[in-house]
Amino acid sequence: MSCERDGSTRAGDVTGPRPVQGGANRKSGNIPLPRRLLPVVLSAAGGLCILLSFPRFDLYWLAWFGAAFMTAAFRGRGFRQAFGLGMVAGFIANMGGFYWISNMLQEFAHMPVWLSWVITCLLVAYQGVYYALAAGVAAAATLRWPRLPWLVAFPVAYTAFEFIYPLIFPWYAANGQQLFYAVIQIADLAGAPVISFVLMFLGTAIGEAGLAIVTRKRFPKAGTLAAAALLAAVLVYGTARIATIDDRVASAPTIRVGLVEADVGIWDKEAKNTDGTPLSRGEKNGRLLINLIRHQYLSARLEAEHHPDLIVWPETAYLPMKHVYVKRQGAEEVHPEDDSSDGVSPVLPDALIRDGYVRAWPIPSDSSRLYVSSAPLPSAGSPERPLNGVKADEAVALADRNAAIRGFATPLLFGSSTVDPAAPADRRLPGFNSAILAAADGSVLGVYHKTRLLIFGEYLPFEKYFPFLRKLFPEAGDWTPGHGPEIFRLGDARIGVSICYEDLLAGFHRDMFALGPNLLVNITNDAWFGKTREPWLHLQLAELRSVETRMFMARATNTGISAFVDPVGRRISHTSMDDPEILVADVGLTAERTVYMRIGDVFAWACCVFTLGLIAVAVIGRRRSSTS
Repeated sequence: MSCERDGSTRAGDVTGPRPVQGGANRKSGNIPLPRRLLPVVLSAAGGLCILLSFPRFDLYWLAWFGAAFMTAAFRGRGFRQAFGLGMVAGFIANMGGFYWISNMLQEFAHMPVWLSWVITCLLVAYQGVYYALAAGVAAAATLRWPRLPWLVAFPVAYTAFEFIYPLIFPWYAANGQQLFYAVIQIADLAGAPVISFVLMFLGTAIGEAGLAIVTRKRFPKAGTLAAAALLAAVLVYGTARIATIDDRVASAPTIRVGLVEADVGIWDKEAKNTDGTPLSRGEKNGRLLINLIRHQYLSARLEAEHHPDLIVWPETAYLPMKHVYVKRQGAEEVHPEDDSSDGVSPVLPDALIRDGYVRAWPIPSDSSRLYVSSAPLPSAGSPERPLNGVKADEAVALADRNAAIRGFATPLLFGSSTVDPAAPADRRLPGFNSAILAAADGSVLGVYHKTRLLIFGEYLPFEKYFPFLRKLFPEAGDWTPGHGPEIFRLGDARIGVSICYEDLLAGFHRDMFALGPNLLVNITNDAWFGKTREPWLHLQLAELRSVETRMFMARATNTGISAFVDPVGRRISHTSMDDPEILVADVGLTAERTVYMRIGDVFAWACCVFTLGLIAVAVIGRRRSSTS
């Protein structure tokens, strides 16, 4: 008889269902309700421990007990039981991190509350499946092969499924340990997966030790000693690496970077009403000018007070009124639209024509220089009162009002829209979500096009093969992916740029690392998610890139959370989610060809191979059991 079917367990197990006699006693209805609910409660507690290690709870130490509760719930059960209990843990762990999806769907998709929560729960359940897979596979394999230690099977299976399971927003249990600096240093060896493995291994050892005490079984000395030795090795390594990296940072050349966070909400940014409908012509122009001049006021304040070497604006921060003046390799205009709808004259000033400028929007990716305004910012306005500045600016030429660099003379890295003017004339010009580095005189020092686009938000999957999908999802993005990472050079700085959720992707940063950066800059727009925990979560998921590469990260966002992260993974300063802010830091130009940058996810893939073996053991054992 199959062990999974009758719920029995192997001899020596310290938990799980006990063998029973008689068909009637096998019915769950004869088991007392508290006993039936106990595994569910334990599984839920395990997921809750993982949840509470993340922002803004930040109880990272609780995660070390997550696998202990899960061990008590999963071990000794068949695949189906363990899978179901794993779903409980996975659902709870994910719901705490992704509840904000319901807010986003209500706000921007205008869904009713009930439908937004249905979709959120479905997504959260999908994301929790890898917990269930790890639980089910480990439980089934250890039942089929009694000599296989649960202490090995579950941590390895969890690490494998966490790594390989497809997620829109990839995250690891490891990310909840970001404040445990001595532990996260091993990310430079094998990335987030090795931290998750250590976390699960230690938690599993705690769980087995606790179960042995509660059930008065033989204490698992070998497993406990192995866990203690692993933790000691991790802490020794981490402590030593922190000291080494801090010494290296102290002697490294530095660059002073200033971040501008204008606190421009998503509807203000896109110059739309809160229901997504367009504003009137005059309101739209005014909104765009307010957004731009607020960035300029903040940049001027940053320059006057802190004298940075580089100013960074967030993702797509530069959205002007279509009248952008640039110098290009060719002199023709790009997408010269009928601008009469904007209520402003499209006539190009004679002085700019003589100087070789052309009018273009979006910005052509082959631009060599952006127009820099010499007109001062109006004294009537400020970052807190940008409307006053816009009103006082009405007599100023549109070319000056619409320039990105105005009122300050510091190199600027900013996000904007660009197009590839080299596309065939019979095709739509490819549009890019881009980062541009411009010198103080407007010279374009580098352009990077976002490579890893966000599904639905920035592209519609399979649209090329099924064009009708665009009618079903008209709000889906329509960006074109770039061709890979780029490095911007500014003095001694070699800046590796990522846009939005690319900062979550370790593989992207390994590709970038091959180009030789010594500073990471991320520009992000988290305004879509409102004042939820998502911006804090996004930042924490990104911070591990600094440990993996041993580089500083400067991260500029539209509405928060902007931050500086050092090569140890410490958040040295950050903004809030309220009001316009600036942030400045002297960051060291460091980099290290770490083990992880050299070999990548070898450890995680090894766990996947081992897990395939666990699956084989479970499947073969089941077949033998069913034929016996």
